[in-house]
Amino acid sequence: MRRLIQISGIATLCLFAVIALYGLSAFLYNRHLVEYEIEVAGWPETEAFSEPTVWQTDHPKRARILALEGGALFGLAELEVLKALEERSGKRIYEMFDFVAGASTGAVISTLLFYPDPKTGEPMTAAEAIDAYSRFGADVLETPLYHKILTGSGLFGPLIRNKGRIEVANELLGDGQFNDLLRPAMFPAFSQQSNGLTVFRNWDEVEGNMYLRALVTGVTSAPIYFPAIVFSGAHADGHFISDPAMILNAPGEVAYLHARTHLPEAEEFVVVSLGTVRNDSISGEIAEQGGLIQWFKPMLRMVFRGEASVSAHALERHSGFESTIDLQAFLLKPEEPADVNEFDPSPANIAIIRKTGQQFVADNQAVLNKIIGLLTAPTG
Repeated sequence: MRRLIQISGIATLCLFAVIALYGLSAFLYNRHLVEYEIEVAGWPETEAFSEPTVWQTDHPKRARILALEGGALFGLAELEVLKALEERSGKRIYEMFDFVAGASTGAVISTLLFYPDPKTGEPMTAAEAIDAYSRFGADVLETPLYHKILTGSGLFGPLIRNKGRIEVANELLGDGQFNDLLRPAMFPAFSQQSNGLTVFRNWDEVEGNMYLRALVTGVTSAPIYFPAIVFSGAHADGHFISDPAMILNAPGEVAYLHARTHLPEAEEFVVVSLGTVRNDSISGEIAEQGGLIQWFKPMLRMVFRGEASVSAHALERHSGFESTIDLQAFLLKPEEPADVNEFDPSPANIAIIRKTGQQFVADNQAVLNKIIGLLTAPTG
């Protein structure tokens, strides 16, 4: 019996030693050893800026707005819907919309579908963007096992380093600038300077000349998952920006208000708000009895997914008001599969996410056909 007690005591001491060693290692790693790439060149060296994007629509009386929500690799489900719009209409996304707003992953999708390649003069198709997501996902999200362990899977420090996504953004976008996008575009972000929402607009003289590679990296810095970004250059303010997350993950309403402001002559507005939704909620057991451990996962999800529907649903309420403006808003929400990780770039996980978007297309053909009709209809 005494021997068992001695063994138990030794085991307890060993356990405490292991915990203490891990805690010390995690502290040293996250505070002194790990190096995060947080500063990126936001602007060219020269002050000779090009002209910002001009607000204009294909039809003077009609504005077609695309609003894309965040969701990391769940953006593939959004791209499957956009791919269906392209294939059924015979037109590219940039040809069907006059204005695009993208939050987090939505900013990446907006960039790929509206930024003309310097060699071809054309942006990617949705199908090509799906291929890019699939090819570069592992490079962006690759995280060494030791980093996951020493950050406590995001508990003590950012779960994923910036190196991979900075390199991918450089490869895909080169020296492209925000005002190179073929349409007016708006990317929301969280700003340390305002301690709240900031909106980057390519029709602004300064913001329009930002490098796309830097801007996209900054506005996709999801809290807990990625370190924030500080822009360097002549117009840098020294403050960091990150993913808009809880502030504005659903930019549809804000995009509509911007369009109303800049297009006072427009009488028809078609808004397509696209993002995924998770069909679950915090359980009663967690709400009543849960501690930090039980609340941790749903809180993480809340931080990352953020305000995913309030702004978008305001469009539905607005469309019910009496007004001389004809507003038709469509909220397209493929349902995120249960137990699928938006940060897992494995082929199996990507296939499941893509299937989610494909199933949404199959289940909503009438709605998609109506949207295509409105987007492509001639205006007198």
